[in-house]
Amino acid sequence: MTRWIDANSGENLYSQARVIDEFDLELDSLNNEYQHGNALCGGGVFEWFTENGQVPGSNPDADGFTAFNNIVAVDQRCALAGRSD
Repeated sequence: MTRWIDANSGENLYSQARVIDEFDLELDSLNNEYQHGNALCGGGVFEWFTENGQVPGSNPDADGFTAFNNIVAVDQRCALAGRSD
């Protein structure tokens, strides 16, 4: 499942069901620079993390690290339970 979730409101901005065999992650931030725009159309997006960890040269805040750690923990639990979504 691909999901775009607003970190401030928790609103699900975009979802797409898909089958994947491995963990695939791109965790981005708008750094409060493009709050009222549509991130799906590009502009103002800063990549913080991928499935391999922090992106070199990125500067995630505490919320970014917390989000990354929680996403990885959920993925690992799902993998142990035999689910890949």
